[in-house]
Amino acid sequence: MQHFGVPTRLLDWTENPYIALVFALTDAKYTVSGASITYNTKAVIWVLEPASWNSKAVPFTPPVGIISPPNDDALNGYMPNSCRRPDPIALYGSYNSPRIVAQRGAFCLFGKSVKPMEVSYTDFGYPQDCLTKLEIPADKIAGLLTSLTRIGITDSVVYPDLPGLAMEIKRHFEFRP
Repeated sequence: MQHFGVPTRLLDWTENPYIALVFALTDAKYTVSGASITYNTKAVIWVLEPASWNSKAVPFTPPVGIISPPNDDALNGYMPNSCRRPDPIALYGSYNSPRIVAQRGAFCLFGKSVKPMEVSYTDFGYPQDCLTKLEIPADKIAGLLTSLTRIGITDSVVYPDLPGLAMEIKRHFEFRP
């Protein structure tokens, strides 16, 4: 539903570091001056260790790894009619669309708290290094995008549909996607 502008309690993640890099780099803010693009902000990748995160978010015995919905008991505190758990839980979704498959999609399902995960991580004593922020300087973004293209990580790979192909064609011919 997020792809159609409907707010949800889901945060998309990927198990593929190249896909994460594409998302971070293509989300960076830039300005265009003539034919050149200048990136104004750094890019950020968040790395989640889902089993460690879930061990704190859903303190079961034995510890919970990454959750596989829809009928996993660990999700009982996250149902819309009984949302009791505050922090997000990491889970696999259904691989029911070509984009989720291509992007190796996983999710965090948020509970009743609207705090960002990095705030919960700091404030509530989550295991060390289960959430890590990687920053990419603005001056490295263009070169990394070129490198990703050279190894075959293109828009049509990340988005295996006609809009993805259109983005790739525009980027190839140096139009702003």
